Amino acid sequence: MTSILPFALALPTAGSAFAILKVVLGFGLVIFLHELGHFLMARRNGVFVEKFAIGFDFFGLKLASWERGGTEYVVGLF
Repeated sequence: MTSILPFALALPTAGSAFAILKVVLGFGLVIFLHELGHFLMARRNGVFVEKFAIGFDFFGLKLASWERGGTEYVVGLF
C-alpha cells in the first residue's frame, strides 16, 4: 500500500537541507547585487537615498545599522 502523503513532505536529509541553504543564499546574493545597482545609479545621478537595507527591519529590529553621507545602512533581522 502506498502512502497518502506526498513525497515532498518527507523529512529533508542533511544534504538536501544544505542544497536548499545554497539556493537561498544564491538568490539573496543576486537580489543584493541587483538592488546595489539601483542604489549606485541613484547616488551617481544625484538622487538622495534615505536608507539602504539588507533584509527587513520590522518593528525596528535590526542586527546592525550605521549612517554615512546622509544614508542609513541597515542589516535587518528578517
